[in-house]
Amino acid sequence: MAYLQYNVNLTKGQKEKMFKAYQNRVPFTLRLKNKQLSGADKLMLTKTQIKRIEKNKSKGTGIDIKISTAQIRKQDGGNLF
Repeated sequence: MAYLQYNVNLTKGQKEKMFKAYQNRVPFTLRLKNKQLSGADKLMLTKTQIKRIEKNKSKGTGIDIKISTAQIRKQDGGNLF
């Protein structure tokens, strides 16, 4: 599966949740408010996830993104954990 980089704004708690999922190799759901749908934190997402984010961004709503075990391994830990 191909992943594309997308910038969001994650809270400290979300970064910690992502790190725990990375360590334990488990999938998780990331809940983002509309104001978090752009920012400096880089996530590796699928085209479908990015399309859903863009759609919700234009509607002014947040989104829940499911991050798979394989996808969590693709995240660049440099600025996230």
